[in-house]
Amino acid sequence: MLNTFLADSKTPLLPEESTIIELFLCKFHFATDWEISAAYHGVKVTVPSKFIIGDQDWCLEMFNKDYILGDEFKKDVPLLEDVVVIRGAAHFINQEKPDEINKHIIDFLRKF
Repeated sequence: MLNTFLADSKTPLLPEESTIIELFLCKFHFATDWEISAAYHGVKVTVPSKFIIGDQDWCLEMFNKDYILGDEFKKDVPLLEDVVVIRGAAHFINQEKPDEINKHIIDFLRKF
């Protein structure tokens, strides 16, 4: 039902609505995550990549800040060019800091 709502919705969500949906997705995702992702355990991302995250994003803490910002993440993503932490942004960085995000994405894509 939620997937249908998200796919069919033409109206942007209000901040409080997106928080509710984010929490729902987080709970649903982690209830089934290990079974779904087991086939990908140990697989490396082998395409040029740039990782952008907000400094207030719950994922930064949930998925171990030291892993994301340290060398272990780069071992799993060997062609990782950069990890960018956007100050003052949370999970929806493309909505919260669109100009800054667009600059990072465009600069990255221009290399190809």
